[in-house]
Amino acid sequence: GVSDMHETVDGPATPSACWTRPIEPTRLLAWSSDPGVPDPARLAALVGDGLIETLSLPPPVRWAAAIHPDAGGDPTRVVWTETADPRAMPEAPDAVAAAAIVIGIETLLPTPDAGDPVATWLDLAEALRDLGADGPILDPITGRWFDAQAIAQWTGTDREERPEELLWSIRATRREGGRGVWLSTEGLARLGRPELEMLEVPEDLADAAAALLDSLAGQACDAAPPRHRGWMVGPDLE
Repeated sequence: GVSDMHETVDGPATPSACWTRPIEPTRLLAWSSDPGVPDPARLAALVGDGLIETLSLPPPVRWAAAIHPDAGGDPTRVVWTETADPRAMPEAPDAVAAAAIVIGIETLLPTPDAGDPVATWLDLAEALRDLGADGPILDPITGRWFDAQAIAQWTGTDREERPEELLWSIRATRREGGRGVWLSTEGLARLGRPELEMLEVPEDLADAAAALLDSLAGQACDAAPPRHRGWMVGPDLE
C-alpha cells in the first residue's frame, strides 16, 4: 500500500506529546537533470494572477521565490532550487544519481476539516513537474518516493478514489533493551491531527499492529480523535 511501514531501525524511542505538535508545512523535493533554474514562463504560468517575490537564501540554495496567490486565502508557497548531491541520499532511486539540481516546494496543507489536503499535495507534486523536474519526488515527512506515473494516475481520479494514506506513513523503531517495537505515524501532524503510536509491540506482531495503526490513521484523518477520553475505533474496541 501507499503507507507501507518503514523498515525497523535500532535506537531509542521516546513517546511524543501527540496533542502538542504544531501543524507543520509540507515540503516536496524533486530531482532534475536540467542544471538551470525554472524557466520564468513556467513559473509565471504556475503563479497565475498571484505575485512572485524573489528570496535571497544562503547556499546550497541557488534560487528561491515566494509565490503569493491571488485572492482566495491559499497560503504562500515557497519554491527553490539547490545543487543536487547524490552522496547525501545513499538510498535514493537511481535517477537521483544523475540529477543536476533539486527543486523544492513548501506550503501548508489544509486540514481535512477545511479542505482537500490530498488535492493540495498532488498540486504541489504537479507544480514540481511544471517547473521542469523530471526525476522522482520525495516527501521528507513520510520518507517515501513517488514517480511521475503514480502522480499522474492519482491526479486524474475523483477525490473519493485518491489515496489519502499517501499523507502519512508508519515508522517502526526497535526499543532499547529488547522491549519490542515502537510504532508511530508520521504525517498526521501536518493535517492538524495527533500522531498515533503503539509502544512495546512484540516483534512477531509488528506487521499486524502496523496495519491496525494505518487503519486508525485513516480514521483520525477523517475525524480528529477525542482528547482525554476513549476513542471508539471498532466493535468492542476503544
